[in-house]
Amino acid sequence: MGETSYGDVEIVRDIYEADGHTWQRFEPEFGPANIDNFVRPTYTTKNDERDPTTGIKTGRQFDRQHVGFDTLCFEAWVKTSHAVALMLYKRTLTDWNTALKTWSQGAYLSADARYYTETVGSNKWHVYRLPLKPRVGTRIAGAFELRLLPLGDTGYTLALELAANEDSLRDPEDHAKFQAMFRHLIESVKIERLTPAIEAEIEQLKTKANAVQAEDCRKSKNPPSWCARNIIR
Repeated sequence: MGETSYGDVEIVRDIYEADGHTWQRFEPEFGPANIDNFVRPTYTTKNDERDPTTGIKTGRQFDRQHVGFDTLCFEAWVKTSHAVALMLYKRTLTDWNTALKTWSQGAYLSADARYYTETVGSNKWHVYRLPLKPRVGTRIAGAFELRLLPLGDTGYTLALELAANEDSLRDPEDHAKFQAMFRHLIESVKIERLTPAIEAEIEQLKTKANAVQAEDCRKSKNPPSWCARNIIR
């Protein structure tokens, strides 16, 4: 959330649930940020339902589901026709089975898609993989590999997707590098319950992140006020 610095170390502020919403801890003077649009669908009530024949408002209320589920991080590379997305959804694997019917036009459930599970470290990933397809319209990339990981008993899943298409094979070396990078992301994920030892490690990482960000600020043209806002507390 907020402005992003691209240093050697990135640390994300705590994400937690309260009052039926999902929040990310932020600076005390601003309060927590509601991140429901990233992790869960939201519902709104409308009272302008219209009669399908006459077009006249009926006055009845109905619920409409907001699309929600934005990506926490999305990067695309036009030159090589690749994209990578990181998602954190309050969605079970059963819910994903339904959602995948419309995800990328149902590509990951198509006849030529392959589903399997793979244990990497202590994490059991649910993998959906497709052969590379021709480019569709002006889309930079297309459905290629989607991995889902339930986060313990929280009801949340972490999703990572590497998107590509047949144009990605114009440079096989670059395509191999993207696959290696994606594999590194998968191997780097650790799911652990908080313990005093882990909390102490997190504090050490914050200290390291602050040192890196402070050095980045010292070398950059950012004003001191910007640097102060981006130091982790």
